This record gives sequence, C-alpha cells and structure tokens, in this order.
Amino acid sequence: MASTCKSMKAKKKVVTGRVLKLRKNATWAEKIFNDKMKQACPVKYKFQRGFIKGGYFAIVDFYVPSRKLCIEVDGEYHKEPEQQRKDRHRDNWLKTVRKLIVKRITNEQAAKMTLAEVRQFVKVK
Repeated sequence: MASTCKSMKAKKKVVTGRVLKLRKNATWAEKIFNDKMKQACPVKYKFQRGFIKGGYFAIVDFYVPSRKLCIEVDGEYHKEPEQQRKDRHRDNWLKTVRKLIVKRITNEQAAKMTLAEVRQFVKVK
C-alpha cells in the first residue's frame, strides 16, 4: 500500500511539472482563448489550465469545474489519424469514467470566437 501511494505521488509530481510546462509553452490559440475565457467567464465559472484528476492524470487545455466541462483547443497535429485515435480514447475516458463534458475547437475557431460566443460555448448566461 505504501509503495502504491509513493508511486502515485511521484506520478502526480511528474504530471504537475508537465502541466506547468504546457501552460508556460501554450500555443498562440490557447493564449488567445485563455484571455477570452478570463474576460467572458464570471467568477462562478472560474476555469483552470491543465487539469489533473484521479488515478489517470488527464491534462486538458481548459477545465470549468462548475460545469464539469473540458475544453481542448486543437492544433494541426490533432488531424493526424494516430492523434485522433488517442483523443477519442481519452475523451471517452473523461466522458464515461469521470462524467465530464468534452468540447473540442480548432485553433482558428478559438481565435475567431467573440466573447459572447465564448460565454455561449461555456454556457454562461
């Protein structure tokens, strides 16, 4: 039991480091969408960058805990068949095991969204 706990703590530390690295090296579209989320979402719909939960550490671009909503801003490599397979597998896990809503948008969609569209996307009224 103690070794399992230690391995989980070690894994969480590695994943936390990866989350911080991904946040620091966000894509241009993630940066734009992050700014829009900050402006569009009131306090009760606060969002997080890089989400870690449970035994399977899922890292998502944005997470709105109050809506149980994961938002992924997908770049070009998400069009690759192998990446699409991985995305479907992870999305399925988030939906079925964690009971979360997963929404994906392209870099271009993230950049073009107005604040009103972001609010609607997150279902903030």
